[in-house]
Amino acid sequence: MNAPLIILCSGQGGQYARMFELAQQQPKVAQWLAQIDAQNILGQKLDAVLASAENLFDNTLAQPLVVMATMANWLALNAKLSKSSSAADLGAEVRHEDLSSFLLKPTMIVGYSIGEVSAHAVSGSLEATAAVDLAKQRAALMQACVEPDAPHGMLAVSGLNIHQLKPVLKPLSLYIAIVINEDRCLIAGLEKNIQAAVALLSPRAICTKVPVHIASHTPLMDPAALPFAQRLNDYDFCTPKQTVLAGIDAHRVTSVVDIKASLVAQLNQAIRWDECMDQCAESGAQFALEIGPGNALSKMLRERHPQIDARAVSDFRSFAGVAMWIRKNR
Repeated sequence: MNAPLIILCSGQGGQYARMFELAQQQPKVAQWLAQIDAQNILGQKLDAVLASAENLFDNTLAQPLVVMATMANWLALNAKLSKSSSAADLGAEVRHEDLSSFLLKPTMIVGYSIGEVSAHAVSGSLEATAAVDLAKQRAALMQACVEPDAPHGMLAVSGLNIHQLKPVLKPLSLYIAIVINEDRCLIAGLEKNIQAAVALLSPRAICTKVPVHIASHTPLMDPAALPFAQRLNDYDFCTPKQTVLAGIDAHRVTSVVDIKASLVAQLNQAIRWDECMDQCAESGAQFALEIGPGNALSKMLRERHPQIDARAVSDFRSFAGVAMWIRKNR
């Protein structure tokens, strides 16, 4: 199967306690998740993490959890589509040389924030388990940028053109973190300044707090960039053989050097999700599947490009339903 399919890899915000429930029904996926527990990558058992609402949105756990859930869904979907349960090794060693066993060959893979790490694992450039570990390291370095007495915050702002928004943000030392469209974005910075922005912007725009407590994709992450770049050298990436977009400008990542540079750049530079969505449309693909927790990305893509039939794994009650939808559209 070579489906004209875009894969969307979720970022933080859509986590929920039962987000592994469907994927764990596939024995190979359950085995892989058990391996994660055995290696103690999260620092505690997965069931214990999921039992606490606070854990789900704790940055140091949320990032690896989102990558785990994304990869679990991807592996489970390919297992469901396989002609036999032994057709593919869906364990930790998911790499390019194994992708011949996978029936899904996406036209394009794009990840939102931490989802960019997942995207490279989906492409086969990075092992699935290594992606979870990398997410944990990334989260720790980013969290270290937050002073205990100066918490960070993130705010969704819509209804106000970005060019009109920027003059309001500058005096408050706030930054645009993610651009969704001309009048919709996420801003980030110190929480006290986020609160001041709400007071200033509410008469002119819709402001919604985002459950992310770190100023991702802004200069507040500058101290994390160099150590993260050094940490990336500890991971065994391989040359991309499937199209993955860089979040900062939607360019097609073509080398291991480019993978690493793009992952570092998105720590402290704004994500241009609008440009990523436009690239999805320009690829000519007619349908897209969001494989992480939640369905925010598929909704945004449908809104911006209604000609693309965008769905999320979380929209379905079973992977059989997801597989049926894919077969119908292939």
